[in-house]
Amino acid sequence: MWTGSRPSNLHKPVVTTSERLWRSLIRGHELGVCSQADGRVSDRSVTALLSTTLCFTDTVEALVTANFSPSGIDRLESLGFDVEFDPIESRAGRLPVGVLKARLSGVDVFISGFEGVPAELMDAATHLRLIVCPRGGPAASVDISAATDRSIPVLYAPGRNAETVADHTMGLLLAATRNIARAHHRLRMGKDTGDPRADAAAGGERADVTWGIGSESPYTTLRGPELGGRTLGIVGFSQISRRVAKRATMGSAWTSSLTTRLSTTSRWSRSAPRKRPLSGSSVPGATWSVSTPR
Repeated sequence: MWTGSRPSNLHKPVVTTSERLWRSLIRGHELGVCSQADGRVSDRSVTALLSTTLCFTDTVEALVTANFSPSGIDRLESLGFDVEFDPIESRAGRLPVGVLKARLSGVDVFISGFEGVPAELMDAATHLRLIVCPRGGPAASVDISAATDRSIPVLYAPGRNAETVADHTMGLLLAATRNIARAHHRLRMGKDTGDPRADAAAGGERADVTWGIGSESPYTTLRGPELGGRTLGIVGFSQISRRVAKRATMGSAWTSSLTTRLSTTSRWSRSAPRKRPLSGSSVPGATWSVSTPR
């Protein structure tokens, strides 16, 4: 049961003693609050959302349709949540609005991954006091304007996939520079294979790879450059870019001397980054950055 008043203006910063609880909702990710005013979507930290006038008594009824790990559900229950868990990965698709209306009866907190939360659903869920969307862009699932009009806070997880995207970026970088994906495709399509031949070590007949040292041979065209001593250029320096830069330096792919030199003279920050125009760039304001290991 949720008791207490909700803030009528989500833009006014407030202080809360419940930040730990709300951070637990998204398994430790940094949370933000999304509201709409003057036609724009803005975000604030958790402390700008929750007031000490907001409190739970007894059990908090929660419906979770987002994909959560068992440990995440355990954490919610340990905080006093009575959780109904129906992750989207266990179903064929999203729950229809009609089904959600029935499921949200008496629910205080709705944690939705991909289910839509339109105004009509908020009106039907009379006990709903908090919407959590563990995605970087909650407006794709939640009607932010309708939630703001009804003073229902919407929490989300900005940058929640930054680690995954940074990993994928490094994978694609290696695949592109060392022609891994291209070589794999050519082998699968039979572009660089010859006639089958006997190979006892391989257990029988197999297609032979036509390697050579000519200028047009796969050995020459698919080698790609070594990354040691190279400089990595990064346009922008936000959450994903920082993680890409960290992986590049900690993996020893790029020169350590460059990193060491920059670390003694530069400290990158989102509020005041050091940058300079890209050489030959026609894009106004285009910048490049090289990370420090901090």
